[in-house]
Formats: sequence, C-alpha cells, structure tokens
Amino acid sequence: RWGGWGDAPEDKRGLYGAYYVTRIEDVCVVDDVRASADEEYDLREFDGYTMATDELESGIGLPWKLRLRLSDETGRGMQVHSRMSEEYLGVRPGMSAVGVLLSTSREFGELAGMTDFCVLEEVAGGEAVEA
Repeated sequence: RWGGWGDAPEDKRGLYGAYYVTRIEDVCVVDDVRASADEEYDLREFDGYTMATDELESGIGLPWKLRLRLSDETGRGMQVHSRMSEEYLGVRPGMSAVGVLLSTSREFGELAGMTDFCVLEEVAGGEAVEA
C-alpha cells in the first residue's frame, strides 16, 4: 500500500468537487434520455403538466424527462436529464444554473458524478423571468 495520502495515485485519493456555473442554452422534453433531437418536444407543449397525471408514466411506466443543454462562459457544455416535474415548467433558455461536478482527477477529464443543479429564476444579465 501507500505510505501516506500524498503517495496514493490521484484517482485513489477520493473525489474532487468544482462548481459548474452555467447558462441554459436549450430546454425540452423527451420520453427517453437516448432520444435524438428529432424526438424532442417543446416544453411549452407541457403547459398544465403534473407528475400525478403523467400519461407516459401511466402508459409505459416511465415518466417524461426534462432535457437541459448547458454551457459555461468558456464554452464547456453538457446535457443533463431529470424526471419531468410541474416545477420545471418555468425553466427557459438564458437562465443561469449552478451545480457541483465530481471527479477523481483534478483535471475533470471524466466525471464521477454531479449534484442537483440549482436553476436561478433570472435570465443571465439581470432580466427578470416569470417562472
């Protein structure tokens, strides 16, 4: 084994965390996380949606998913999915979001996980948004 914490290989030292401050570039709804861009639905089509009345979940046992495309000021981007919820109906492109990314490497070349993202109810640049 290793003599001390500093002797351990970097990927055996635990997890590194970093804030990912980002902007929502696109928001849509999909029935499957592997859905192509052609299979995306505009979030506005889900006006009145509730988790209790999710017809996809009633039919096949799997709920609709919210898809967010995010990018930061350096151009790094990612796509994330979440179970659709009525709380997300106010999410719009231009809104800011913050999450914590986890990696076994300080370079973050590969993610080991991430926390939930907090979506701020203001469009980047200060313009208020109705949520």
